[in-house]
Amino acid sequence: MTASEKTPAIGTRDRILDAFETLLGEGGERASTLDAVAAAAGVSKGGLLYHFGSKDALIDGVLARLGEMVVLDVADIRSSEAGPVAHLIRTSTATGSALDRALVAVSRLAQASNSRARQALRTANDAWYDVILETVGDATLARTIMLISDGLCYGSAFFPTHEPPAQPRTEPDAAAGSPDASPAAAGAGSPTPHEPDLEAIIALLATLTANHA
Repeated sequence: MTASEKTPAIGTRDRILDAFETLLGEGGERASTLDAVAAAAGVSKGGLLYHFGSKDALIDGVLARLGEMVVLDVADIRSSEAGPVAHLIRTSTATGSALDRALVAVSRLAQASNSRARQALRTANDAWYDVILETVGDATLARTIMLISDGLCYGSAFFPTHEPPAQPRTEPDAAAGSPDASPAAAGAGSPTPHEPDLEAIIALLATLTANHA
């Protein structure tokens, strides 16, 4: 998903939060020590503690920033010219955005039984659900759309959408340039079964929404 973001020079506070989120995503909460965060952010431990007096304060900062991103994302969804459902589906695949990174980081905190992180994720999901419910007017359909969105996000994060480039073959027939010499090379870059057809999904949901109108 994406969120509208201003792009001024990143301040120390945001750089520290970025580093904390990245470490959470890569190694979980135990690996995200204050020393590790300071090193990743390029600041001294004292500099980190100036902005965040404890690890709990760091967590609070990540949760608060996620909340701000979700507010912006919901505003984008609501105001989209394509419509909220189409916008949600098109932006559900993980792209490595700041919002994606924050969601992964908070998910890792939630996995570590952090109740505040779980509540933050629930609040975010409720905010997306509410704007979709406003659009389609049916709770079951809105929940179905949210489940599709969640599946797209999960799938794009854990499954590649294209096969890696095929290695050139060295057999004589391949070297001779036979059209049938390298089937793998011919299929390089082809969509895999995990690559969703977003426009087909959007068209199907539009039909379902119209039927509920």
